[in-house]
Amino acid sequence: MTVLWAEHQGQTPRNEDYTAFDEVLARSDVISLHCPLNEDTKHLINKDTLAKMQKQPLIVNVARGGIVDSQALTNAVNNEQILGYASDVFEAEPITEDDPLLSLKDHPRIIFSPHNAWGSESAQLTLWRILSKQVSAFIDKTA
Repeated sequence: MTVLWAEHQGQTPRNEDYTAFDEVLARSDVISLHCPLNEDTKHLINKDTLAKMQKQPLIVNVARGGIVDSQALTNAVNNEQILGYASDVFEAEPITEDDPLLSLKDHPRIIFSPHNAWGSESAQLTLWRILSKQVSAFIDKTA
């Protein structure tokens, strides 16, 4: 697998490790989203960006639900513009009954899972250790 790191949309790649955003859309078999939700990324995956995807990719959203335009994504799946979609995030959580993505819940190439990766025993223990250290450090500074 060749992994491409996409530069921010509309920006020139900062160095040779990054690839122009539109080129990543055109070349990718799988697009995995890992970015914050902000003004620049809201509905980053939309009708226009989906149209630039030449290889019918599988899209995986493990970032934030609002990065994907639900209606545009639903249309792309139904029109076989993309291979499939996997997500553990939705624009509104819990997902609302009127979210277009719900119409895909039984689709054979769609995977929805709860946004709970933090919930494993190992992850909770790690979080507890971090929190304990931070609380102890705070107490030590104020004592």
